[in-house]
Amino acid sequence: MKKYKTSKWDETIEEVEIVKESESCIWVNTERFGKPRLDRHLKDSAYCIYHDTWEKAYNYLLGRSKDKILAAKNRLKMAEQALVEAQALRQNAERRE
Repeated sequence: MKKYKTSKWDETIEEVEIVKESESCIWVNTERFGKPRLDRHLKDSAYCIYHDTWEKAYNYLLGRSKDKILAAKNRLKMAEQALVEAQALRQNAERRE
């Protein structure tokens, strides 16, 4: 079976061959110190998400990128408003003199 892994730190999709899965975990064959072993990973962890299809992985990354853009635009609006308020302090101080 195949799953598609997306990292929570970058915009990549990695195809992963899994041995078995449960509702919340997947198991993959790996090696450690030259010996084969079966590793269990959460499907949704702090580091990555395993998706059923490449399309679902792609849509996840696309949505996350759009959310980042929206958040950046909101932060920019707040910064612009803070600048206007800071500039207004100077104008108010000059009127008082």
